[in-house]
Amino acid sequence: MQEKAARALASALEEHCEVTVELRDDYSGRAMYGKTTYGISGDFGFSDVAIAWAHACREDEDLEPEDVGFGYDSMGLGIIIY
Repeated sequence: MQEKAARALASALEEHCEVTVELRDDYSGRAMYGKTTYGISGDFGFSDVAIAWAHACREDEDLEPEDVGFGYDSMGLGIIIY
């Protein structure tokens, strides 16, 4: 996930969905073979992500709905999207 999208989404998840998230800049997901990207982890669902992204796009005219595309992993205590 690109830095700007990750930061906006993490902020919107906390502000509008009232969930605590951790923003990471060094996540290496499945099949990334050591490459890293931004990731957001926490105890949230995909509906929270959709709501938060809609808010982020409304608040920043440079963000577009199609700017976010991500993978995810389940970590037992929540998920990480990247």
